[in-house]
Formats: sequence, C-alpha cells, structure tokens
Amino acid sequence: MQTLIVRVRSLFQEQKKGIEAATLEAKAKGAKRVLPLQVYGAFHSGLMAPAQERLKKHVEEIELHPSTISYVMNVPGDFVSDDAQIKDHLVSQVTHSVKWQQGLSAMANHGIELFLEIGCGKTLAPFVKRTTPEIPAISLEKISDLDSLAKAIDDTP
Repeated sequence: MQTLIVRVRSLFQEQKKGIEAATLEAKAKGAKRVLPLQVYGAFHSGLMAPAQERLKKHVEEIELHPSTISYVMNVPGDFVSDDAQIKDHLVSQVTHSVKWQQGLSAMANHGIELFLEIGCGKTLAPFVKRTTPEIPAISLEKISDLDSLAKAIDDTP
C-alpha cells in the first residue's frame, strides 16, 4: 500500500506542477485571472483511460433495442439514435469533456418545455436555469417536490 500512496502522490504533484505552469503561461499571455476548479475526481480526463478500457469491454457486450424516445448524450452534446454511436459515446465520455451546454441547447432547439433533475442534490437545475433561462428547471429530491412539478406542468403552455 505504501507504494500506491507514493505513486498517487507523485501523480498529483505532477498534475499540480502542470496546473501551476499553465497558470503562469495564461497570465503571461494576458489572462487577468486564473481560477483552479475544485474537482472531486479525474472524471472526463485522460487520467480515466484505464477505467474507460474496462468499461468498453462491458459496453461492447450490451445489446441495445430501438427506442421511440429521443435523447441527448453528454458526448457529443446532441441527440443520438445509432446503436454504434451510442456505445461509442458511452465509452468516450469517460475521458472526454462533457458537452452539457450544447446538449441543453439541442434540447431547447428541439422544443423541450421543462427540465427535471431527479435525485439527491440540486446541482444541475441552477446550471440549466442559467443556460436556458426560458425553460423551467426543477429539482426533485423528495416527495414534497412533486408539488413544484405539478405547478410547473400547469404553467407550461
């Protein structure tokens, strides 16, 4: 276990040095402010490549069935219906940037009238409200939140 801890610390030290170097370069090129993001994991980055490879093996085994429901995927940030593309994008999102804003725009352009965030926390609905302020976004965390959903449905033209 000692070796693993040392390797992880070494990896994070290298990443920290890279961030510091990029910050200095950005400022040298005229950036007024550089804010490092607080993240909880290496999600959607090259550091997730080993997990991506393990996921790929499982995704390849999945049999997808046609759906009448259109849906948007984080990668490519648009509607996807082709089975091969769906599988490819499921795997790609592990190491690629999420195109959340583009996905929201695609849904807005498609006529979506209400966004629902279902589950613990109210993380995504505020972002949706900033990105597509013309479309209501509601977080459903507990049973009592269903009242706000009923009101939003009544208010939707």
